[in-house]
Amino acid sequence: MRITGIAIEKAHRTLSNRFILRLALLVFACLVLLACLGAALFTGSLASAQSEEDPQAAWSATLTVGTDTSYVPAITGYSTWGDEMGAVSSQSFSVDERSYRVLTMLTLAGGLYLNISRELPKDFTLEIGDQDFVASDSLKPSTVAAGRYWWKADDLDWKSGDTVEVNITMVEGSGALPERAAARPLAYARSLPEDHNGTDPFTFSLHFTEQIRMSYKRLRDQVLDMTNASVTKAKRRTKGSNRIWDITVQPDSPDHINFYLLAGRQCSHQAAVCTRDGRKLYNDLKFRVTGSNAPTPAPPTPTPTPSVTPTPAPTQIPGRPELYDLGTTPEHMANIRWKWRIDAETRQRPRFREMTTDFTIHNDVGNYSSRSGLYLMLGVHKISDTLLYYGIQTRNDGSKALIFSRWGTTDLANARVAPGGFSEAGDYEGDFISVRRHYEWSDGDYRVRLASDGADDDGEWFGVWITDVDADTTTWFGSLKFPFADDEEQAWIKGSSYSTIEIYGRPIRPIDVPVWEVSVQRPVGDGAASSHGVTSYGNGPTDFPNAEIHYDTDHNLVNLTVGGATEQTTSPQTVVFP
Repeated sequence: MRITGIAIEKAHRTLSNRFILRLALLVFACLVLLACLGAALFTGSLASAQSEEDPQAAWSATLTVGTDTSYVPAITGYSTWGDEMGAVSSQSFSVDERSYRVLTMLTLAGGLYLNISRELPKDFTLEIGDQDFVASDSLKPSTVAAGRYWWKADDLDWKSGDTVEVNITMVEGSGALPERAAARPLAYARSLPEDHNGTDPFTFSLHFTEQIRMSYKRLRDQVLDMTNASVTKAKRRTKGSNRIWDITVQPDSPDHINFYLLAGRQCSHQAAVCTRDGRKLYNDLKFRVTGSNAPTPAPPTPTPTPSVTPTPAPTQIPGRPELYDLGTTPEHMANIRWKWRIDAETRQRPRFREMTTDFTIHNDVGNYSSRSGLYLMLGVHKISDTLLYYGIQTRNDGSKALIFSRWGTTDLANARVAPGGFSEAGDYEGDFISVRRHYEWSDGDYRVRLASDGADDDGEWFGVWITDVDADTTTWFGSLKFPFADDEEQAWIKGSSYSTIEIYGRPIRPIDVPVWEVSVQRPVGDGAASSHGVTSYGNGPTDFPNAEIHYDTDHNLVNLTVGGATEQTTSPQTVVFP
């Protein structure tokens, strides 16, 4: 029995030890499993947090900046097009199992272009150094190709050889980009000579990033301005395309030639650069071709020193430096808006069938320039809501002329040309037609008259006539047809008008505008004279401060003087006529 008890006790101990061992192993396995699960959960949470706070870039690379100075302004960055420029350490990447390539990342005229082989499927952020550019904030360059983006980027100051870290990170949860607005066109020049000798003509190319509204004549005479040279030819590189122009320039002297092509002008402006859908040029284009050095003069022959050295005459009028800065044209230098009282019963301004304006030219400016002209705009009105103007001009072909224009059509079937006159139609100031004729006006008294000249089934003709009061001769400008007023079989001149002296053509220094003094009496509509007027200077901030306009109470007329050293002594004001 004792042996049996001992055996049972040993067996019991063996079973207990085995149970404890197995239990310990089970507990250890559970601990290991929990540790693994914890680590997995921690790793997943960390990855999730990192994914939310720092999304992984779809594309990362180092950009080595290149520069192409054959463009003016120069382009900087990276491109695989044409002459390759710059480099990226990696071109290719994938999004949603599709492959993409970064083809171009460059700056031009304050804008950043990004070109990818195809449109990315969702919104993204392009990181360049410490700057972010979001795709949904971009504009779309005018092109049929997809995958192109443009941002304003004045602060990207890249230099050749710079290295910059660049990334593209997708915006999670976003879809395809909505329709983006079109970017504005840019302008740049190429193939410019380093210098010129003051005698031989040279040619360069003027480029726009998309098609613009332009004629060779307007580009040559009004849009592209310069000093010390003139454009002799502006030719399209490709027939029917206004994107690239070959410009031939004839220097006037060995001095530097400064070129100006200005942006931001309203599309109705004769020197504006716009697309056909009304987008204005984005960048001012300014550049210089250096003039040749003047030859070293021979040493002068020694002469006795005079006892008194005369004081040289001043090269500028003291205190008037603004007269010597190049001014942008066209500019309305001195202006008055004529108004008639509102009818007490109808609460409407009156309307007229005829308008006459008497004026006096106090001095004849002659044919002072082949690069710019003066325009006395005597009447700016509306007939049946159609804008028109008429007046007298000096022209850059050395002649003087009468001009009468209306807007809203380019159909010259709506124009009657005077004997010896001519007509013009265009779209560079908005759609317009014009009748014009040479007329040698001079100093003296004149009357201009706008009145009906008959009617057709679809509108009424209005003509303009000018009378030389001293000679008692009347000359017809020509006539233009206007729509009928609503529900009527005739047209009406609206009861307001505007007169100005305009400087137009190439940029000119204010001091070089000849002094011109004109007096204008109150316009008379169907026997009723204008009741009050509002004077002003410029089209806003003006480059031409040498203008003066004031009401002469003694003679009941308005005096306008521009040019030379004219000083503005009268502030803009509203004048109530007696």
